[in-house]
Amino acid sequence: MEEKLRILHVEDLDTDAELIKREIAKSGIQFIYKIVETKEEYVKAIHEFKPDIILSDYTLPSFNGMQAILIREELAKSTPFILITGTINEETAVAVMKAGADDYLIKEHLTRIGEAIKSAIQKREMTRQKQDADEKLRIFSRIIEQSPFSIIITDAEENIQFVNSKFVTFTQFPIDEVIGKKPNIFDPEHSSVEKIETIRATLKSQNLWRGELQNRKKDGTEFWEDVTISPLLSSSGAISNIILTFEDITEKKKMIDDLVIAKEKAEENDRLKTAFLHNISHEIRTPMNAIVGFSDLLDDTALSTEERKNYVQIIIHNSTQLLSIINDIVNIATIEAGQEKANIKKTSINSIIKQVYEQFVLQAKNKDLSFTHKKCFSDDEIEIMADETKIRQVLTNLLSNAFKFTDSGLVDFGCRIDNDFLEFFVKDTGIGVPPEKQSEIFERFSQLNYTEDRLYRGSGLGLSISKAYVELLGGKMWISSTPGRGSTFYFTIPFVKPID
Repeated sequence: MEEKLRILHVEDLDTDAELIKREIAKSGIQFIYKIVETKEEYVKAIHEFKPDIILSDYTLPSFNGMQAILIREELAKSTPFILITGTINEETAVAVMKAGADDYLIKEHLTRIGEAIKSAIQKREMTRQKQDADEKLRIFSRIIEQSPFSIIITDAEENIQFVNSKFVTFTQFPIDEVIGKKPNIFDPEHSSVEKIETIRATLKSQNLWRGELQNRKKDGTEFWEDVTISPLLSSSGAISNIILTFEDITEKKKMIDDLVIAKEKAEENDRLKTAFLHNISHEIRTPMNAIVGFSDLLDDTALSTEERKNYVQIIIHNSTQLLSIINDIVNIATIEAGQEKANIKKTSINSIIKQVYEQFVLQAKNKDLSFTHKKCFSDDEIEIMADETKIRQVLTNLLSNAFKFTDSGLVDFGCRIDNDFLEFFVKDTGIGVPPEKQSEIFERFSQLNYTEDRLYRGSGLGLSISKAYVELLGGKMWISSTPGRGSTFYFTIPFVKPID
């Protein structure tokens, strides 16, 4: 059973606390909740309740949210902290984030609380992993220098760049006598040309070579060594260095590679999460600003009926946009949590295609695009067993993208029977997708790769949600695209007829 999240909430209003608890529960988070009001209760709860995350109002009777952050910094620095306030200006927001808050929420936007909690905990975990990786790398650097085994590092041309203290002690070669030289200065010419060429070929193929070689110390004393020689790759995949050890340190080398990968992965996850939060906050603020702004304008008694009607339409449009963003966030959270289920029932595919077509007819007319559709079956349509809602949402997402990225030409969609599957397609003559981006666009938040002033905005979740839904239904999704000439998205679902 998953362990419940321990949430400590600093709040003096029971009504606000209850609203927040409900929103957290809606997000699917399993939690144990404790509320405190005073500074003394807060300090005691940190010690005794040991929260996994702290939520705090900004204005409290006996102290404030900034003080709560500072106390957290002193007593439980690694515990995520989210500030919740009725209102906050930019200066205060910057101050609380600099003081150590992981996030802040306006009470009017509490629907974001579940995602904010998950994000704060994930961010702290990634920071911890990165710190652990950095510390392990520092430790491993000391291990190499202080290792009881002799170690040599050369550049790609086999010129020695580094030897450790054990090497100097063991071989009696001072550092200044070996730096810049080739490792064969230690070889008493016992290694055959064939063996040396085999080692070089192995390294060139980016593989590790291990075997026995006979070498000598400075005083001429010869010795056999169980040597491991391995290439070190740069970020471009080229050999940047060669590492030689006088003992078998294969596992240690593997540990180094794993640590580097873990460090890079932690940094990349942190970057993507930060970029997503920045992007989604912008996507939410844009329609919200329009809603608030034009709602205020409606209070102007001097407005004409036409102006008032226009403002109402703007408010409705932006409200729909905001709801769509929130739905995407909720959907992706549900998918990530593994809680999304398929609702399989008798479904008319022809009806879905007809309804979706009618949904986009006006948009096609407004953009002067040819818009056609192809049914799977004849007019004597049959029903299949499928999830009608998810199929409709996938088609809607794909068509929304098609119209968004197509300024001239056509948009076409439909389906066909392919053995035991129905294969759907959505075709456009839009901007297309470069080959190197065609797998990436199905990943979470892929639009974050675009610049801040990109022409086509969005949360970057639609294709990811669509692909997850298709896979949940037992199908797959893919793309065929040529930049400048358009794209065709395909997806399949099982063709299962109802049992009479």
